[in-house]
Amino acid sequence: MRSDASEWPGKDVSWFRTFIAPGVQAGALGIATHVVPDAQLDAEADALARRLASGPTRSYAATRTLLKAWSSGGVAAADAVMLHAAMDLHNGCDAQRGFASKAKAIEAGVEPASVHPR
Repeated sequence: MRSDASEWPGKDVSWFRTFIAPGVQAGALGIATHVVPDAQLDAEADALARRLASGPTRSYAATRTLLKAWSSGGVAAADAVMLHAAMDLHNGCDAQRGFASKAKAIEAGVEPASVHPR
């Protein structure tokens, strides 16, 4: 989402901070990533929390750091913290497992999937 309201004529930025949308509408607007019926909410929230907790948590933290920097100071602020955030990831166990997995695939003659679609 843009940091200003230029795509929403007639709305000032404060509108975004106070806007409350029902779940279905929030999903349709792209504000919510998950929309489920009320009866499934607790189970779905628990499942999502478990998936996030078992995922690349350092990557999530780096993403949050970059988003916080960007939201308070724009691209220049995000750029200023990018190297630090990236090096923490590069030196971490998630990246080491990724490097080892890629090396193993190359040694086995399997071309690893590109992270950049062509």
